[in-house]
Amino acid sequence: MLPDFNRLKVFYHVHRLGSIAAAAEPLHLSPSAVSQHIQKLEDELRTPLFTRLPRKLVATPAADRLFAILQPFVVGLEQGLQEIQAARGKPRGLLRLGAPMAFGESVLPRYMAMYRKRHPEVRFHLQLGHPSFLLPAVRQGKLDFAFADIFSADDLDDDGKHGLSSRPLVAEELILVCSTPFFEERIKGKKIPDVFDQVSFIAYDPFAPALRSWTKHHFGLFQFKPDIALSVESVRAVITAVEHHLGLGVVPAHLVQAALDRGDLTGIELGHRPMINHIAVVQLANKIPTITEKSFIGYVEKRWTVESE
Repeated sequence: MLPDFNRLKVFYHVHRLGSIAAAAEPLHLSPSAVSQHIQKLEDELRTPLFTRLPRKLVATPAADRLFAILQPFVVGLEQGLQEIQAARGKPRGLLRLGAPMAFGESVLPRYMAMYRKRHPEVRFHLQLGHPSFLLPAVRQGKLDFAFADIFSADDLDDDGKHGLSSRPLVAEELILVCSTPFFEERIKGKKIPDVFDQVSFIAYDPFAPALRSWTKHHFGLFQFKPDIALSVESVRAVITAVEHHLGLGVVPAHLVQAALDRGDLTGIELGHRPMINHIAVVQLANKIPTITEKSFIGYVEKRWTVESE
C-alpha cells in the first residue's frame, strides 16, 4: 500500500532542506512533529531514510531514491495548481467542445481564430457529430460543453433528468437548394412538391431525417420517400454534390448565400415560414462553468448575432 501522503510531504521538505528544523517552518509544524512523521514513514517503509548526526541529517540511498520519485510529482503539482488558480482570472487552458458538422466545420474554426487573438492562452479540442453522440460525451465529462442541433426545446427538457441543461444560442435557416442547371432542366415549370417524386436528393443519413423534416414542415408530407442519390454526414459534401448537379439538398442558408447571389445555386422558394434549426449550448445541469467556457460561449453568441444582422 502507498505510504501516508502527509508523511511523504514532510519527507520531501526535510530531504530538500536537509534539516528537520528548517522543514518545520514551511510545514507549519513543530520540529518534534516533523521528526515523528519521518520516524513513522521509516516504520512504514521498513527502511531508514536518514542517518542522524549532531545537528545534521544524512540521507540514505533509499531516501535519495524516494526523493527522486517525489520531486517531479511535487513540481508538477505546484505548477498545475498555479495554472488552476491563474485560470480563475482570465481565459486560458484547453477547451473541449462538440458541435454539429455544419456549424463546426464552417463557423467555429473562424470564431476560434478570432477569439485566440484576444486570448492566446486558450486551446481547443473540437469534436463534430450528431447530438446522439455529443450529449453522452458531455454527460460523461469527455466534453466541457457542446453546441447541438435542437429542433424542439422539449427534447432537452426531457433529457434534463439525465443531468443536462441547455440554452438556445443561435438559429440558422435550413433551405432546399439545387444547382441552377439542375433546376432549369428538372424542376422549372413543374409543380412543387409533385416534382419531388421525379428528382434525386442528397441527405446526411440514409433515412434523410433533415429532408423529411423539411418536407413535413412546408408541405405536411408524412410519408415522403425521397430518391437518395447520396447520403453523407458532411454539409460540405452535400453542398459539393448539389453544386455538381447530383440533386437537391437541405443546407444552412448562410453557407450557400454567396452561391445563391451568384446564381450558381437555386433555392426552392415557398413563401412559407422558414424552417429554423436551433443550436443550443448543452452542459451538465449542475456544473459551474469556468471563466474560459463562459467567455467563449459569449463570444460565439455575440459574433453570430452581429453577422446575422
